[in-house]
Amino acid sequence: MTYTTHTHQAIRVFSVDEQSAAQAELNHLLATQAQGLAPNQDPLTNSDRRIIGEIIQVEPESVRTIWIEGGITVWVQFIDGGRLPFDRNWFATRVAQVKATLTQTPQAIKAEKVPPAAPKKLTTVVCSFYDYEFYAASKLLASITHDDELTQPWVVVVNSLEKFRANTWT
Repeated sequence: MTYTTHTHQAIRVFSVDEQSAAQAELNHLLATQAQGLAPNQDPLTNSDRRIIGEIIQVEPESVRTIWIEGGITVWVQFIDGGRLPFDRNWFATRVAQVKATLTQTPQAIKAEKVPPAAPKKLTTVVCSFYDYEFYAASKLLASITHDDELTQPWVVVVNSLEKFRANTWT
């Protein structure tokens, strides 16, 4: 009978110095990105948050941001890190219905024009065991994710560009 012999591929071992240097570089990059975000305004207004809160039955203050993925799914991101997906057509219909029922008072219009508060500190959102995101205010700065690369599966992505790859996420 024939037997198959499996060999092990040597995995590159990073020294503590290499890992700490990479972590320091990521921390510096995140801090630099966060400083550049200070003048940016929040993309959602109080009215937008009120409408989203009405549609999905949550407090408007708990909504961080929304985005459309693939032209099909509307994702709602919450301050606490949770997310909810919705069909884009259903969501658009509900937005139109809720907008028609909301009244805009002069005080609400004035409140919309108030500049946002001071920039928020960096926030880490643990999406799953394999996915981490880093935010300054409501802007995504970087993410750490896991892919199918055999020897270095952990990837740091900044502005949709791969910046670093390692065999551990720390």
